[in-house]
Amino acid sequence: MLSLKQQPQYAISSFPHLYQVDAKRPLSTALFWAAKHGRETTFQKALQAGANPMARDRLGQTPLHLAAYDGHEAVAKILLTTADVNPDYEDTYRRIPLMQAAAQGHEGLLALLLAQDGIDPHCRGYRGLTPLALAAQNGHVGIMKLLLAVEEVDPEILDNAEMSPLAWAVAKNHEGAVRLPLSIPGFNASSKDRNGYTPLTHAMERAGDAVVKSIIARDEFEPDWPNFGNDQTALSFAAKKGNVAAVKVLLATDVDPDPKDRQGLTPLALAAHGGYADVVKLLLAAEGVDPNSYDEQGSTPLSWAEDMNNTAVVMVLLDHFKKTGIPAERMKPQEWAEDNEGYEFGEDPLSNFPDHCY
Repeated sequence: MLSLKQQPQYAISSFPHLYQVDAKRPLSTALFWAAKHGRETTFQKALQAGANPMARDRLGQTPLHLAAYDGHEAVAKILLTTADVNPDYEDTYRRIPLMQAAAQGHEGLLALLLAQDGIDPHCRGYRGLTPLALAAQNGHVGIMKLLLAVEEVDPEILDNAEMSPLAWAVAKNHEGAVRLPLSIPGFNASSKDRNGYTPLTHAMERAGDAVVKSIIARDEFEPDWPNFGNDQTALSFAAKKGNVAAVKVLLATDVDPDPKDRQGLTPLALAAHGGYADVVKLLLAAEGVDPNSYDEQGSTPLSWAEDMNNTAVVMVLLDHFKKTGIPAERMKPQEWAEDNEGYEFGEDPLSNFPDHCY
């Protein structure tokens, strides 16, 4: 037999007196079910039976939170015209219904909530995230436009980690959410968070080509300026993080493809150290890259790849040396060769091992 909790829409509608029974509970099953699923008639009957419109579930969420999260405008309208309903009520994680609507991209519901007296569009939830930051995180451009149309909304507002909505949009690789704030006259696209990351840093670390292009198109972007950690340029940082898209975009501009950081490491050496074979291929194809560049401790990209056991990168480098006729240089010329006796160019050094070990 199905319990009331499992099938409230059937049990309560079939036995109307159960609305009164259900309404006496601290957590009205009918009310919360109807709010979550957008069942306007059931919701109205639950309220008429005396259900508390400000009841809270185990996460501290009210029926309005659920309606906002799932985008049910009809239920939200009923609640917003019901006495004692607080549209600014915070749940356990300090989220108000406006945040739920923003995070989920429900434009109609967000507009409905913004029209309420006393709603704070700058409200902060968990980790200091605002509705604008939540919309940027999830790539909801329409929501961002609605919020930015509110006079007091600051497009550069920072959360507890001092990340801006733009930084979140870049970190999550949402092109439209990146372009929108960048189109605002005088917008500061270079704010730093607590880790020293700017939107440019996030773009070099993980963003796709469209977002990278949007960020580096800014006038304040200086591609060869060593403004990353350890005196690294944007290309060096992107190579270190293995971001193929960013490396490809940067190499298509007039950046220096072979800069050295404070330790003498080039983008090629950083990519070789990290094991990013695709990035290594891109850099080797760029004019002006020295495949045998020595760093401050006398290591080359090849010796770094060998030391880190990055076999795929070693193969790419050795094949490059074979095709170009450039002699391969490494810090310890014999060590890797002795460990991989019998290796030939183009051959996987792991191919001599059995498929299974016993």
